Amino acid sequence: MDYTTVPRVFSITPDLIADAKLLDIIFSGVSPVAIKMLMKSQTFSAIRDRLPVQIARSTSQGSFQGMAQFDRTVQNPFTYTAYEPRAIYQSVSFVGLEKDINALSGGAAHLDYESALIKNGTDSFMALISEQMFVTGTGNSNQDIIGLQTSISNSGTYAGISRTTYPTWAASQYAIGTNSHSTSIANTDNGFNILRRMLYGGTDAAGNVITRTTYGSQSPTLVVMPMTLWASFEALYTQTVTGSGVGQALLANYAPMVARGSVDRYKAQTSNEVLSGQAGFKAIFFSGVPIIFDEYCPSGTIFFLNENSIEWHGVPASGKNMITYDLNQGPIKVDGPNSNINFSMGVSRRLNIESYNQYGEATDFILHGALEVFNPRFNGIVTGVTN
Repeated sequence: MDYTTVPRVFSITPDLIADAKLLDIIFSGVSPVAIKMLMKSQTFSAIRDRLPVQIARSTSQGSFQGMAQFDRTVQNPFTYTAYEPRAIYQSVSFVGLEKDINALSGGAAHLDYESALIKNGTDSFMALISEQMFVTGTGNSNQDIIGLQTSISNSGTYAGISRTTYPTWAASQYAIGTNSHSTSIANTDNGFNILRRMLYGGTDAAGNVITRTTYGSQSPTLVVMPMTLWASFEALYTQTVTGSGVGQALLANYAPMVARGSVDRYKAQTSNEVLSGQAGFKAIFFSGVPIIFDEYCPSGTIFFLNENSIEWHGVPASGKNMITYDLNQGPIKVDGPNSNINFSMGVSRRLNIESYNQYGEATDFILHGALEVFNPRFNGIVTGVTN
């Protein structure tokens, strides 16, 4: 085929590049926590996401003999969540005059101009998604996504429910800086003791109570921390398995084949699975729980996440000229609000639109949805930690 005869429509090619790049962001460009949340996303529902939360046990109960009366008192031991979807965006603007000048060279410079701006915009969007998983939600005039720093807390109101009124809605939160001893994880009362107490409860050397995150069969499935802290914990593992005294006593629990492994976007992996080719994020393990690092995790902060109680619920784009992304099919154009195309991630791109009062175009990358924690009590956070 003589490709010189194919009509060139340069406004299409950069769009195709952007579509492929944005899909790649969802798979591998964002942080580990963002990947894990987005890859198992559900579609937000204003009705279904208003969940009844059990705040007390029913007291209509007892024991009996013979024909003793039952307690039939009508009770309402529930309150209801009010999760709030938020939206973030990344805009890319194209100066019309520059596009015109670049197009004079036959199209190559025109393509380079748009594709470079698209790549910069998608990379920025990637970083924005990653940051938003951790934020408090108070930024940008309370329009940021309500992230882990607010949903995993022991104070304030979350999803419309007050933790003061209903303390069972509170997560375990431990500010290590309030203690009378060092904040360093290398301190004799820190390090592994922080992990153990956050999982199973207890008090530190100063008598501060750390509320546990393990209840029955429910326990955190992932521990997330900044890379600097993760490296320090890895060093503690090395000292444990090569040291003497207590270190030797712990050898059976923290041998490298047990303590090191990997985590993919779906589940934790043992060292044997890693050796068989099922690689993912680098991880070390404590008490069977994988510990990973995320560069967007706030400094000095360690999250204990129960992934069974956390989901990203996206709001799919329904407007005309939007693109919605399906992990299997790639970018799908939505023809209108009644198209019934419904993808749960809530990631979309608004195609190049012309400004009504400027000579140029703009495109927007959008993430719309809510990071929902259904049972904060199963999660925890430690703040103020140093190396």
